[in-house]
Amino acid sequence: MLDGKYEVVRRLGSGGMGTVYLVRHAHLGGLRVVKTIQPEHALDPDALKRFHREARIAISIRHPAIVEVHDFFQSDDGSFGMVMEYIPGESLATILTSRGRLATGAAVAIAVQVLEALQYLHERDIVHRDVSPDNIMVSREGDRLVAKLIDLGLAKGPTIEEGLTATGVFLGKIRYSSPEQLGKLAPGERLDGRSDVYSFGCVLYQMLTGTLPVRAESAHGFILGHTINPPTPFSETDPDGNVPDAVREVVEKALAKKRDTRWQSAAAMAIALREAWTDSGPTHAEASSVLPRQGTVRVRTAAPTPAMSEEPRATGASRGTGVSGRAPRTPVPGETSRGRPSRPAVAVWAVFAVLGLTGLAALLTWVAGRALRARDGAPPTAALVVTASPWARVVAIRAADGTGAQLPAEAETPIRIPLAPGRYEVVVEDAREGPEGLTMARRVDVIAGKPARVHFDMPGFDPREAFDAFAAPPR
Repeated sequence: MLDGKYEVVRRLGSGGMGTVYLVRHAHLGGLRVVKTIQPEHALDPDALKRFHREARIAISIRHPAIVEVHDFFQSDDGSFGMVMEYIPGESLATILTSRGRLATGAAVAIAVQVLEALQYLHERDIVHRDVSPDNIMVSREGDRLVAKLIDLGLAKGPTIEEGLTATGVFLGKIRYSSPEQLGKLAPGERLDGRSDVYSFGCVLYQMLTGTLPVRAESAHGFILGHTINPPTPFSETDPDGNVPDAVREVVEKALAKKRDTRWQSAAAMAIALREAWTDSGPTHAEASSVLPRQGTVRVRTAAPTPAMSEEPRATGASRGTGVSGRAPRTPVPGETSRGRPSRPAVAVWAVFAVLGLTGLAALLTWVAGRALRARDGAPPTAALVVTASPWARVVAIRAADGTGAQLPAEAETPIRIPLAPGRYEVVVEDAREGPEGLTMARRVDVIAGKPARVHFDMPGFDPREAFDAFAAPPR
């Protein structure tokens, strides 16, 4: 029993930060999902503040395309829990992984709802900052696809503490990050809703083509792809022309490097998308190709709810936008969608559990490093977060007695490394193509209860110069 009234039906998943449970309300009988953060992680004030922040933002939001948070509690053992609605469906990430590209009608149906959710958040000066297929759940009402935005762990509103991510640790998913999130902001500028528009442009591109607009094998490649290089053209990723030109143009504008030339709001993008795709919406066959099993979705009528794997590393119609919550309903003649039957509902909810835990893990850093054992063989009780501008490779972590810690195979920054408390020397080398043999070292004290952080500014790289060169008109 959680918080004295939530009976655990089963554990959906667990990880280093906490556990996600499917629960039943002991008095009301309805199913819910509870996401927890364990007592030991509550010792980290940054982690706890982010968890509280997600709860404060989410519990104030009521929109049909955003997951509804019902309650927040602290247990006697010191753990914290967030109680959310149960969504009988699959994550968009799971759908894309198993089925590849979606039919255009299905992709537009999902896109319009997510854009309305983002518009709702942006009108309240909340930027999601982590828009990705992992954070979009899809279910069905008959032949209608129902999309919901989840995981507000990185969302930032007008009254939220700016210092929570001021340490230089990148939070979010780099495959879907906007240029602004990767440093393309002038002094004094702030992240706004147009960052989410770019990120969702990446998601929509992936729904339509089965691949991402930026193709890369490393963090370095994704940063260059999002900030400098143009996206992969549709002519390469959609050679058969399944995606109409008008829809392509909507996506391409969302992916503009300069935010002043993008869609200036999620609502504007949704309207343009509806105008570009004038059919009435996904047919039964198209909806079934996305979710073969028809789920039962609880509809609230009250107040306005990659095929890529691990990262390398806002409800009601939007106010005053004129954007409908429903999506079109017929396909382009002859259009098909690849697919295979969905997994059972238990597996679906296991995926949702993992996604919830991913959000919890992002409370500390945007990527989790492989666990290291302490130099004396005992389990680590502290952690070190290593970051660099623009990036670097951790080549050694040495204790005061000269003993070296065993590093993961891939140790590019940013990375979180569990360690035993103590004083360490951290050595990094430049991970960029070109500079070779450039290393830097710093000492840092690692203490129990709060991750230590060390940051390196690698010489010889000025991102603003690269941005200016890209934006300069040809001579």
